[in-house]
Amino acid sequence: MAGTGFEHPDVGFLLPALLALLLRTSPADLLANLRQPIVLKAIGLSLATSLTATLITVLLGTPLAYGLARNYFRHGRLLDTLVDMRSCCLRRLLAWRC
Repeated sequence: MAGTGFEHPDVGFLLPALLALLLRTSPADLLANLRQPIVLKAIGLSLATSLTATLITVLLGTPLAYGLARNYFRHGRLLDTLVDMRSCCLRRLLAWRC
């Protein structure tokens, strides 16, 4: 069965706000605001942060995941537990703060 895209909670949360922004603002105003230096700086910072996080994940996370999945080594289970705890606790903390 094909999904509607609303199965993920973030889509249902962000889509109405994005639609309201696009429907309530004229294209000329939207382009004028996107050309402001502060907006360009914010978009650049967001892209740089996303790119950095992606590179760190690919360069460190992928080999770590491969090593944990394929190799058995001393304290491997402890490292696996720490990775799982960080992910689980971070999600719960962010959910609680929002």
